[in-house]
Amino acid sequence: MGTVQYKFADETLMVTGASSGIGQLVCEQFAASGGNVVCIGRNRERLDKVVSAINESGAGSAVAVVGDVSQGSTFDEAIEITRTTFGALNYAFNCAGTEGPLSQISDTSDSEFAEMINTKLTGCFLGLRAQTTAMRETGGVIVNMVGSFGHVGYPYMGAYCAAAHGVLGLTRTAALEEGKHNIRVNAVCPGAVETDLLTRMMGGDKDAGLAIGGSTALGRIATPADVAGAVFYLLSDSAQYITGTYIMLDGGV
Repeated sequence: MGTVQYKFADETLMVTGASSGIGQLVCEQFAASGGNVVCIGRNRERLDKVVSAINESGAGSAVAVVGDVSQGSTFDEAIEITRTTFGALNYAFNCAGTEGPLSQISDTSDSEFAEMINTKLTGCFLGLRAQTTAMRETGGVIVNMVGSFGHVGYPYMGAYCAAAHGVLGLTRTAALEEGKHNIRVNAVCPGAVETDLLTRMMGGDKDAGLAIGGSTALGRIATPADVAGAVFYLLSDSAQYITGTYIMLDGGV
């Protein structure tokens, strides 16, 4: 089965959580289509490898912004670099996240809860604030990473569920506020995805993560490419009348 190829030549995408997993793949594929990517992440070494590989490929261009998404200054820097290096910001994918604590609410510490909220929810809020402001003159498209826990409660995942529900609320609200500026805002909600983050969530047991797929209709968990495909659809003109909603990628649970 073939893969739909979208063209983003000379357009610019900002990605948080760009140094690994789904965020990294989206950066690479967007650049491969001829686009420019502003890659945001906390790990300088991993981020520089992603950016160097993109620039050396010759298909697109990338710059790195090393920073914490829970700090507004990170996005101030990213917007400034976007403008001076590439001009306008056309697209954004807010993908930064963390596995968080695997514990009952009663056993979750203040710091564990705060880290999850700061990374996933506050990071998305700060990203949306900067991105929508930058896009208002020309329009644009934003996709947020929510996850299937944005729709349900799940034992031992209270912090993650709280943050994910919040991101979905931000997505719906931003879409209503920014439609008049020709800015679309949507979300992707994958279940388990074959990434290092999932392995960490399973205590380092990769096989346990893969085994989750046995409960889905398709008999497997998602790959980063599965999620990236949904992100690119929502970014593209094929979804030009879609905003304020989400795509579920749970394999048929």
